[in-house]
Amino acid sequence: MFSTTVRASDGEFYAFTQLLIKIIDVNDELPEFLLNPLQLIINENQPAKTLIGHLLIIDRDSPKVNGQVHCEEPSHLIRNQPILFVQESLYLNEQTLLQKEFHHHHHHNNYSTIFSTLSSSSSSLSYSNTETHVYQRFTLYSQNKYDRENLTDKYLAILYCWDGIPNSFSNSPLSAEYDNKHVSMNSISTSNSLTATMTIVLHILDENDNEPIFDKQLYKATLKENSPINTKIIQVSNCLMLILYYLVIHLLTYFHTYLLTYFNTNLLTYLLPHLLTYLLQHLLTYLLTYFNTDLFTYLFTYLLTYLFTYLLPHLLTYFHTYLLTYFHTYLLTYLLQHLLTYLLPHLLTYLLQH
Repeated sequence: MFSTTVRASDGEFYAFTQLLIKIIDVNDELPEFLLNPLQLIINENQPAKTLIGHLLIIDRDSPKVNGQVHCEEPSHLIRNQPILFVQESLYLNEQTLLQKEFHHHHHHNNYSTIFSTLSSSSSSLSYSNTETHVYQRFTLYSQNKYDRENLTDKYLAILYCWDGIPNSFSNSPLSAEYDNKHVSMNSISTSNSLTATMTIVLHILDENDNEPIFDKQLYKATLKENSPINTKIIQVSNCLMLILYYLVIHLLTYFHTYLLTYFNTNLLTYLLPHLLTYLLQHLLTYLLTYFNTDLFTYLFTYLLTYLFTYLLPHLLTYFHTYLLTYFHTYLLTYLLQHLLTYLLPHLLTYLLQH
């Protein structure tokens, strides 16, 4: 709201009046993300639900309609992202928020610095300092306990935010478009609503939680007298892995030859489905333990039934017949060797470390 005084005169007489100019808000400002700290980090092996930061969403438009901010996780990722979003709504002006953050300085929040930067960069907007803005604030926690060595050191989480009248992202016209393609820090304007997407990266910091491993307790080496400095005495390596690798390869070759000689070759076709059944049953048990939903149980049970009743027996029969017809029967041994070449070293490394 602006006001100015207007003076009119006809020479001898004059009069004054006050002219009030009201600025009608247009939804031309995107929701903005203020992440504190700017880079989210957590040490590995920390328990789930560890506090990792805060996220504040603001909108510079009028809070009556256009400045109202709503946020949601993608529908297929709700509560399944590496970051747990706990929402708190704030209806504060800038000055109140700065005072609150000042009194909570021991939490090392940096919203004061961020708002100072935003205010100086947007002085041309000329909005009142006492105008109330609508904020969305999220406290961020780790969803799980993370091991940097076994998985990855970076995890991504996505949050959608939009302003204006719509009260549900999943019911808005934007939902279908977001499901069809990923949008990162871009805006879409439709139905008088502006939308922004934030992709947050959670960095897992390394801890010294793995001790060195030697393949034996005692090493013996010889060194001639008067040898120069930096003479190589012995090379310590994990020889056990190499020995086990060749041992397993030879055992598998012998086992495969034994099957082909004394049993029907279709025995492999019989063993593979049972092995897969056992593995998938344990996988299903794990998934049901940590993702217990009736819909998931139904779909997975239906998939397993179809796989083992119809699809897998036909595929294995065809594959086995094809190998025996067009390739040497020892191709399975060749495939197993190359498979173990890749998997066995990683498996042995894991076993030796644990």
